[in-house]
Formats: sequence, C-alpha cells, structure tokens
Amino acid sequence: MQRESWITLRQSQEYKYRDGSEEFVGISSLAIPSTSRAAADKLTWDQLGLDHHAPEVGPENYVSSDVHENWGGDPIGVRLVLDQRREDGGPDVWHLHQDLVIALGLVKEGSVWLRPDEGWYEVAKLELDEESEPRRMLIRAEFLGDYLAARSMALYLSSYRSRSVCTEDRPSFAWPPGGLRRNAGRDRLEADILNEEDLGGGTMVVFSARRTDLDQHDDNPVLEFPNDASVETDVRVVSGSRGGGYQVLAQLWRTEWFDPPGRSVRVRGDKELSGVSFAIDASGARETSENLKSGPLRWLWFDPAVVRSLLSGRRGAVLNWLTRDTGIVGATRHGVHFGVNPLGFINVLAKDIGHLPAWEQRVWSTYSVVPEGGVSDELLASQVRASPAVTIAPEARLPDALSGLENTFMERTGRRLLRDHATAERLLRSIHRFRAADADGIFALAKDAFRLFAERIDVSQLDAVVPPPKKERQGSLKSLQRVIASVIPESDAYSLMSPFFGIADLRQVDAHLGSSDLEAAFRNAKVDQHAKPTVQGLQLVQSFVEGLEAATESIKRLAAAT
Repeated sequence: MQRESWITLRQSQEYKYRDGSEEFVGISSLAIPSTSRAAADKLTWDQLGLDHHAPEVGPENYVSSDVHENWGGDPIGVRLVLDQRREDGGPDVWHLHQDLVIALGLVKEGSVWLRPDEGWYEVAKLELDEESEPRRMLIRAEFLGDYLAARSMALYLSSYRSRSVCTEDRPSFAWPPGGLRRNAGRDRLEADILNEEDLGGGTMVVFSARRTDLDQHDDNPVLEFPNDASVETDVRVVSGSRGGGYQVLAQLWRTEWFDPPGRSVRVRGDKELSGVSFAIDASGARETSENLKSGPLRWLWFDPAVVRSLLSGRRGAVLNWLTRDTGIVGATRHGVHFGVNPLGFINVLAKDIGHLPAWEQRVWSTYSVVPEGGVSDELLASQVRASPAVTIAPEARLPDALSGLENTFMERTGRRLLRDHATAERLLRSIHRFRAADADGIFALAKDAFRLFAERIDVSQLDAVVPPPKKERQGSLKSLQRVIASVIPESDAYSLMSPFFGIADLRQVDAHLGSSDLEAAFRNAKVDQHAKPTVQGLQLVQSFVEGLEAATESIKRLAAAT
C-alpha cells in the first residue's frame, strides 16, 4: 500500500471468470491514533470485516458509527468509510467520513470527490456495480497521508481474499493432508481441495419444532411460554448429492499499514519543501519558490503556453483581462496578476508565484524562461507606478462585440442573425491570444473564431433582408458582405469583411493552402506572419473584434423593420 497512488479504504467485490473460477476481495480499514497502534495490531479480519455500521446505544453511553471498539469496549480507531444499510432493501450507502471531506475541502459530484482549491482535482472515488451497489472506495495516497498526518494517525488495513474453482475430476496436483497452510507474520494463506462430503453433499439431520396450542378461530391469539404439551418435534435424516466433483479453494488473510509522510500541507498548513525553482536572470540562475517570497522585488518570465496548461481541463481556472496586456490567470479562481511583454512572454511578480500552492508552482515552473523583452509596461504601470493603463484587451471586448452585432441586426430587421449553438460559450472562452502559443495554434484560434461567428450566421435571414442575385447561392460571409454593401460602398464593405475572409482561410491550413494563399490569408486577417505566436494571436483577436464592431456600425444604417 505504501507504494500505491490510490489507497482502497473499503472493498466488497466478487469476480467471475470465463474459466469458471470465482474470486472475492474484501478490504476494511481504520484510521488509528499513534497511541493505539499496538492495540490495533491485534485486530483480525473477523473483528473488522464488512458489516454495516450503526451507533451503539446503551442506557448511559453512546458510541458513534465511525468509532471502532475492541471486544473490551475500548476505542481503537475511526472508520473513514461508513456503510449504511437501507431498510427498504435498496443498495447500501457508503459515506466518506465528513471530517475528512471538510478537512481536505472536497466536493462530491456523482461518485467522485473533487478538490476545488487544486483545480477540481479528483481525490476520492466510489466504484459501483451494475446494480448501483457500492463495491470499492479509493482515495489518493497523497491526500490521505496529508489528513492522517494532521491527526497523528496511520491507516490499518485488513483484507480477505478467496479464489475457487469447481472441477469434475480431482486436480492432478497435491497438497499436504489437511490442505496447504502458510503463515508470514500476521498474514495467513489456506488452500484446500474439497470433495463432496467436505461441501455438505452427504447426509444431513433435520430437526423441526412447531406449536400445537394455536386456536385457528381465535381473532386475537395469545400464546404462553411453550412447554412439552404445546410443542411437537421431529427429526429426520436427509441424504443428498451435489453431483460429485471437487472445489479448489484458496484463502488469504492479510494486514497492512499505510503510514503518512509526516507533513500535512493542506490540513495542518505545514510548509512544503517543494524544491521548485524559477529562472531569475539571463545566465539561467534559478531561485527556489521559498526564497522568492522573501527576496527582493522582481519579476519572472514564462512561456505563454503556461496559460493553456493552467486552463486546460481545470474547472475553476480563470483568465480575466484588466487592461490590453494585463489580467488575472490561474488554475483556480484566485489566480495571479500577469502582464504580457512586447515579445509575448508572461511576466508575474515573483512573490505572487512564491505564495501559490506547491502543485500550481510546479505547473508554472515547467514554463519558466530566462528574462527577455523586458517586463510588461502595463504591468509595471499598475504594480510600480500606481497608474494603471487605460486600455482594453480585445478578448474583453469580444462578448460585447458579438452580442452588439446580434442585437443591432434584430433591432433593425426584426430577425436573428446568429443561430444558437451548444458550444458557443466554450468557443467564446477559447478565443484568446495564448491559444496561438501552441504549435499551429494560430490556425486553431482561427478555426474557433470562424465557428463562433461565420458558421452560426443564418443565411436565410440575410437573404430576406437583401436577396442574393437570382440562381446564386452565397456563403455566410458573402451574404453578410452583400447586406453591408447595401448601406456603404462596395469597396468599403469588402475592406470591412476582409479580416473575416482571412480568418476563414487560415482555419483551412490543414487543407494545404499554397504559400501565396497563406500569405494572403495572414494579410487579410491583419496578422504579421513573422511575429511571435502570442503577438499573432493578439492581432487575430483584435482584427476579429474590430470587424464585428465595424459590421455593427454598418448594420445600424439599415432601414428599420416595419
């Protein structure tokens, strides 16, 4: 268990295999205080087992369901999984101990427990069978160790495993008379070859007893304590056969300890020796995160791909914009204040990185680079000069630009320009300059921008406003250009729509655009083909947003719907 990534807290599971063999695995566990370790070492599977849990109530005492006592009535440990029996016959309910859930800050969703403070990381999970019966409860060793260390406890596990197979003929191998028996400390192995008689296939004696003093016609019968006159008994011998054959059965009883590492960063707030370091100057010298918190005021540089890594697949991750080149980013809702320098690198105040949890520091550390291009001027304006820039990031303008065009078209024509789409919100969040930091990221960014806008345009609504030439079918962007050209000069409409056509072409890079076509696509999208990837991403988002805003101004000139 000490080497496992996931620790099984409780298990009750049967397996059936194609060869006819069957296996059962049972695991039970207790969190044991250090003062009770010697007493816990005497516990056996028979004492723990897989019974349902309930409080023990007496006239003058109450023992809660999570407390395990030895046969002498002394508390030994705490059950981290409580098994509740349902009186209605439904599936049992396994509860992960609420103190563990609260101490680790977990949230249950379905059959998993997540930790929002670490990017909604999966910490514990419950496995169910096809009938929704709980079969196995697991927790990550790292988090279990943190909790146990805070409580000065260790986890005691007792398990029972059996495997059996029935055969018509006696197996060719032989074990010693009385079966195979092996002991290793507290662990015990027993293996037997059982015949029909061993399995109860021989003769049985059946004893039965019945009352004779019941009046069948009495509406309210009351029976006194039985005596010889009111009880009739008989005994019979029954012979049966299982049809012959043998059963090979092996059973293993085992006990294990899971000892925590001694540190409790999450629950007790111990200082974590993360060993994470970051580049601090052009020579490549690095400084540990611990020293960053107490050292001089300085900034760090990161590859912009760190943003995608922080956001990717992490619920609660945040990317908000404060100015054109500064914002808040992080794997959790807290985030850090960042800036983008002229080369597209990310700058963050070193102290802010030093105060992040160790797991998030490790993400940032992977993308740490030597200083280049200076510190973001807008970040310095905010953090040093106390005079924040009065600028707006195109990413922050995008939602209003998109809804502004849609609302204006509705006001002027009484029609909806854009169709609803289930992925619209996700696409809106994915359109930011850092998307271009990955390999071929600028093309993926163009594809998302096209899907968010051009693919959702309802051409039939545009045709109703300004009909197309007879017998000519036009795409969404051409149709929008035709409507805009009805209120402004054709050449101006062409210039206004060029960024959209450039973005449409860039999304098709997988279709092997020729070099001249690719150059034209970058030019139309107003993207410098030779700029740094993040700068390209900024330029593409900028031209996309400005195109939406310009289209809105043109649509305002349409005659109002009657």
